Amino acid sequence: QNKKLEPIQESILKSVLSKSEQVAIERGQITDDIFLGLAQKLSGSLFEFQNYHWMNVDLFYNKYVNSKIEKNETVHFVGSYAFFHQEIIKSYFKAKGYNLGSFVQKPIDKLIEYYRSNN
Repeated sequence: QNKKLEPIQESILKSVLSKSEQVAIERGQITDDIFLGLAQKLSGSLFEFQNYHWMNVDLFYNKYVNSKIEKNETVHFVGSYAFFHQEIIKSYFKAKGYNLGSFVQKPIDKLIEYYRSNN
């Protein structure tokens, strides 16, 4: 598989990253902050990066869901990646026969809400 970005993808990536983030990536020093921030920064460019997101969802499905969660079960997602790419995830999981529950960007928000409502 081709792991190189297309010119439009390179252009978009450069436009959303700071100069220091670009230098870090070029040096192979991708920090968690850079990596985790990409989901939100690229959320407006889903079409241009759709092939990568589709591959990510497929890898996730095959590693964590397939043969572990029954079809017709309701699946919930937590985290920024899922939150900002939920349209792709919804399409993929519906095609596989799953029901979709909530998409939570920050788990701490739901934990606080749960704690407050149960005390």
